[in-house]
Amino acid sequence: MRIVYLLESAAEPWGGVQTVFRDAQALQERGHRVQVVSRDGPPPWRECAFPVFRDRSLTLEDVEPADLVVGTFWTTVLPALQSGKGRPVHFCQGLEDDPSLPGEVRESMEAVYRLKETEKVVVSPHLAGLIERRFGLPSRVVPNAVDGSVMFPASPAERDGPLRVGLVGPTQIPLKGISTGYAACALAHRAGLDLVLVRASHKPFLEAEFRAPFPVEAYRNLPYGKMGDFYRSLDVFLGTALSENEGFYLPGLEALACGVPSILTDIPCVRSYGNREFALLAPPGDAESMGAALLLLARRGDLRARLREEGLRVARSFSMEARLDLLEGTFEEILEGRRSAPSLSPALETC
Repeated sequence: MRIVYLLESAAEPWGGVQTVFRDAQALQERGHRVQVVSRDGPPPWRECAFPVFRDRSLTLEDVEPADLVVGTFWTTVLPALQSGKGRPVHFCQGLEDDPSLPGEVRESMEAVYRLKETEKVVVSPHLAGLIERRFGLPSRVVPNAVDGSVMFPASPAERDGPLRVGLVGPTQIPLKGISTGYAACALAHRAGLDLVLVRASHKPFLEAEFRAPFPVEAYRNLPYGKMGDFYRSLDVFLGTALSENEGFYLPGLEALACGVPSILTDIPCVRSYGNREFALLAPPGDAESMGAALLLLARRGDLRARLREEGLRVARSFSMEARLDLLEGTFEEILEGRRSAPSLSPALETC
């Protein structure tokens, strides 16, 4: 297959952007011809074994016709359709709706989701259900996965010193719930827990983050290949995502795959991992519950060991090979079903 992925930006290693590049690399290695087109060009944070082009308008005038053109963010879906360069696909890793967005932006986003001319591919059954309930359209589910060559557990061992608590994501995006993680750590610290908060983000850290009453160890723009080492350095992982629109919450699964006992928010995409025994679940935004869970895990080595084993069991069911097999099959089904690029409908004028 000839596949073109469209990105709004490749400048920063967002989790969703990294997923696109990992898929592109794997599909290329499986013999497909893959190109990535971004408004700002190749990523400065990784080398690519496939062509990556800059096209600020995403018109794709200089791109050869392909079998599939995959929009990877709502703003890239209409260019995929309008290009006429291949069957348009809307690859969705999370519903981008946010109440803080201006009304006209939300209307444009919703119009894109209502397009019947694009095939929707999503990363979780929860996300497929959300889109069907809200927009009345079906989606094909290709669950996200972890790369076992990067995300694997270290040998179990008890560490001396403060409890190393991991927290991943940008503080600048409220729906990631990073402030809840800081508040939970502050409550546990106040209750006597000796801890260090270990942060990772692709965005700059705020000065206020380092004024916490406990030590903060921060890593910015870690390459994906180093993220496994990051997780394996932890004793506990805090997953603080708040929104039901979250498609998969990959950091949570990555921590489980690295054998890290985890405290995760009780949101639909996390529940879709499997049974509720793989982590301690806390209500979204509930710092007190998370702080209490930290104190519990610090005291209970037996509970940490049980969560580690259950987390590893769940993570093994999300293999990269299985994902790629399903992704290939899904793309082939889309091509077999409707090969010709559809004409634009009048509804597109509202996008």
